Amino acid sequence: MSREVVDAIILAGGKLDKFDLSNPPAAKGLLQIAGKTMVEYILEALSASERIGRMVVLLPASAASGPWSRLADKVIFNDGIITENISQAIAYLGSAGKMLLVSLDIPLISAKTIDDLM
Repeated sequence: MSREVVDAIILAGGKLDKFDLSNPPAAKGLLQIAGKTMVEYILEALSASERIGRMVVLLPASAASGPWSRLADKVIFNDGIITENISQAIAYLGSAGKMLLVSLDIPLISAKTIDDLM
């Protein structure tokens, strides 16, 4: 049985208004947890999944890429509204098929969980 592979769009923006940080990152996805950014946890799980193809990360223009960006196929920096940002990612992927839209609020997700969901 052939398993469908889909591309993923990772929403790594979001403000950290509810956190009392002395030096907050430009986006929630760049918040460090145990030495890794939240976006890095998501990218690692997606990379290890049997069901995920290409990965695009969406961040605000004020954010900076880091070592984690090597895991992504593309990082799009854009301050547009979320639907515009997603449209830009879809245009980059050039796919009319299914895609997985991933939030950053799940840094403990595993490849197995992603595969089971798919």
